[in-house]
Amino acid sequence: MENELNDTRACIADYEISPAGVTLLKKFEGLRTKPYICPGGAVTVGYGQCISQQKFDIQYPNGFSERDVEDLLRSSLTTSYVPDIKRLVKVPLDQKEFDMLVSLDYNIGATVLRDPTKDVKNDGKNIEMLPLLNDSRYEEASLEFPKFTKGGPERPYYRGLLKRRMTEMFVFRNSTTMPEALRSPIEDDNFRRVTKCDSIAKYWEESGQQNLRDEAISLYKAYNDQSGSSETTR
Repeated sequence: MENELNDTRACIADYEISPAGVTLLKKFEGLRTKPYICPGGAVTVGYGQCISQQKFDIQYPNGFSERDVEDLLRSSLTTSYVPDIKRLVKVPLDQKEFDMLVSLDYNIGATVLRDPTKDVKNDGKNIEMLPLLNDSRYEEASLEFPKFTKGGPERPYYRGLLKRRMTEMFVFRNSTTMPEALRSPIEDDNFRRVTKCDSIAKYWEESGQQNLRDEAISLYKAYNDQSGSSETTR
């Protein structure tokens, strides 16, 4: 990965998530106009927005209109998730890197991004994304995306989250080439037991994951098409 030599990076003080980033986030989250309970147990509506049942009952008794959904998403991005990344990241980024960090934050929250040990589903002791990134070690930081996929000790990897994390990593790196570092064995007995594999790369590349791979690459290409980017050769 040549990201350390990336000359498109700039101070992120004036950054906003790009239209391509918003489109990808919407595809990740999916649209629901009626409340449902997400795997984490929260009342969720719109594009993965967590709100109280009371607020939903009072403000949206008939569900969300398309305008309501868009307004809620834009408001949360502007007031929470974009400012989170500007506060937590201390180094220059390019647009695609910024977009994928906002996407990650939208999914896991700033508390877990800042301190992965706060995630009750994952002790987070082996996750070092922000320290690596803020040390300008972009290559190593990009490899942390797949680690934010745990669904608990008995189900260490949600397939849908793995697809999302791999897509975010591909866009961040601007390449769908599997990093060699992800071929290293994982010291996680639950991962080995559930996946029957000893590395993320091996699990990702097995025949049963073909649909996930195709979907992730399709999402990556759609982001690049909308943003005007092209894949780098590694």
